[in-house]
Amino acid sequence: MVQSVSKSTTVSVFSLANIRDLAQVRLRSGALREKQLYRSDDVSTIDAAGARALHKEGIRHVFDLRGAPEQQMTGRGPLEGLTGYDHLPFVLSPVNDPLQPVASGTGAALVSHTALSPQTVGHWYLSVTLDSAEIIVRGLETLTRIEGATVFHCAAGKDRTGIFAASVLSVLGAPDEEIVNDYHATEAQLERVFDRLRAAPYGFFLQNLPHAGALLRAQKDTMRAFLDKARLDHGGLEELLKARGLSQDSINQLRARLVDGD
Repeated sequence: MVQSVSKSTTVSVFSLANIRDLAQVRLRSGALREKQLYRSDDVSTIDAAGARALHKEGIRHVFDLRGAPEQQMTGRGPLEGLTGYDHLPFVLSPVNDPLQPVASGTGAALVSHTALSPQTVGHWYLSVTLDSAEIIVRGLETLTRIEGATVFHCAAGKDRTGIFAASVLSVLGAPDEEIVNDYHATEAQLERVFDRLRAAPYGFFLQNLPHAGALLRAQKDTMRAFLDKARLDHGGLEELLKARGLSQDSINQLRARLVDGD
């Protein structure tokens, strides 16, 4: 039975459009603890006041899912010195054959001349997950040892962040539709996110994706396609990650740390 939890999950930090507490997500058993795990767009872009606000919120650790060239462009930002840090760079493969690599180092170096369907993007998420599985496992295992809250982010807080969120939520026992709804919550924030990215090193990438379709959306069917394909091919995200090194002990520790009443 899914436990219903009603919590305020919005964090107000100027320049961050897409940050939220995952405590909003309901689990089959128990409830995610508040102020322990946040997802976000790029926290390296905030100012000193924003960094202090996140620290006051209890955030003590950052998982940076961006590639090394992205990380080098902006650094860690003003959270450096206030929080611990793990760089967990996801591996991004092309979405499909019509896509060619461009603007190396943007972390989403893909250009499309045809609209991409939610199914195509969802299946791409699975490809990224397979290529980045060891990185995801390392992040989940690190979460078992961290004191205080953790925020994980990429650039927009949508694709890589969405994959990591789906992974941790699957392991913690969230139903698919809860994971889908969390992913879709980003949709309402994308205009603000892309406005910020256009002024950053990602502007060229966005200008070259006029017909990217679902790649520039956070549609429910995209996450459904990802979860369905992971289940069809691998028995689900939890089983996929266990096959790539995530131990049952780590899963138990993660649930003990992040879930009340499990």
